[in-house]
Amino acid sequence: MAEFVTDDLLKDFITESDELVQQVEQDLLTLEDCSDPEVLNRIFRGMHTIKGTSSFFGFEKLVELTHHAEDILNQLRKGELAVTRRMIDGMLKVNDQVRLMMTDIKNGLSPEYDNAPFFEILKECVTAPAAAPLVVVPSAATSSAPIVAGVACPSTASATDAEAAALKAARALAAARLDDSDTIRVEIRKLDYLVNLVGELVLERNRLLRLSKDLAASRGEDLPLTEAVAISTARLSFITDELQNATLRTRMVPIDNVFRKLPRLVRELSRQIGKQIEVFITGQDTEIDKTMIEHIHDPLVHILRNSLDHGIEDTDKRIAAGKNPIGNIAVDARQQGDQIIVTIRDDGRGIDTERIRQKVVEKGLHSVEHAAALTRRELLETLFLPGFSTSEKVSSISGRG
Repeated sequence: MAEFVTDDLLKDFITESDELVQQVEQDLLTLEDCSDPEVLNRIFRGMHTIKGTSSFFGFEKLVELTHHAEDILNQLRKGELAVTRRMIDGMLKVNDQVRLMMTDIKNGLSPEYDNAPFFEILKECVTAPAAAPLVVVPSAATSSAPIVAGVACPSTASATDAEAAALKAARALAAARLDDSDTIRVEIRKLDYLVNLVGELVLERNRLLRLSKDLAASRGEDLPLTEAVAISTARLSFITDELQNATLRTRMVPIDNVFRKLPRLVRELSRQIGKQIEVFITGQDTEIDKTMIEHIHDPLVHILRNSLDHGIEDTDKRIAAGKNPIGNIAVDARQQGDQIIVTIRDDGRGIDTERIRQKVVEKGLHSVEHAAALTRRELLETLFLPGFSTSEKVSSISGRG
């Protein structure tokens, strides 16, 4: 790393690059569904920015990888290559490697990276038979656009077993740190409001100090002293409440920090289980406390995995039932009073309460007579018991309860 690099410069680089990596992933998934030129340009700019900044810091392997990705993206922009699912798969794998490198940089790790497998992935994606030339369709595509599962691009091991073993422990600790940063970016308008409130607070404090001196000297201002103190106290109370609320708002971040990871999850899992599923996301701008972001991620992922595996039927069963062969999952967030409501819906078969009733008897949780008397709500609450599952077999996605 270059000698002139300071800790602050490196921290800014990591923060910016992390945001770019997340945006590139989101845009790649959008591009797969609609070849929007602006989305493609944004992906190119993201990789180009990471490459340029990495060069400034002397991270040569990162520069090398992003440079190759940039070449492919430039060919896509010129219409020389087609946007295919294989191409998206390859670019996602490269983006994942960029994310891993960034995590290593943040945690002071400097392993010997082998970029050759990723160059081969990109080469295969370029030389594979293309479905059609690039079709540019102007679109207002956003992160709420549907993502449909596709075909995986071949993967290659990127490190020897010895290297993997050496880095395993360190990366296990570092894996989530890039996202769970101890710092957050705060909008200028929030800071401006906070500064203004502090200014008001200082003025009101000075006013109270003057009133205190007047009281000590037994003399008042134009208004009776008691009335002046009451007004100033009320004003101070108002400013203090506003300052408290404004300070809390600086901790608020868009829930999109969690939601933006869901389309990739749906894409990968849907192809793993052989289903076609679209995910629609709304309410991404809903703000939530930074600490809550870290707590809701795992439950959301768990619910989503169950929706894919349990809720959405297999394609042949959907067709037999007269349904669209492509399943839909809708994720929404909204503020309701002082609470944030997150809703996940799918158009699958729903929950079979009779199957739950049968399982509670099989697992010895209730007798046949008691199980028969359980209400629908009581049966649904059974699903939250540790280890309870209605799956016939355990898979890598669900089945353990």
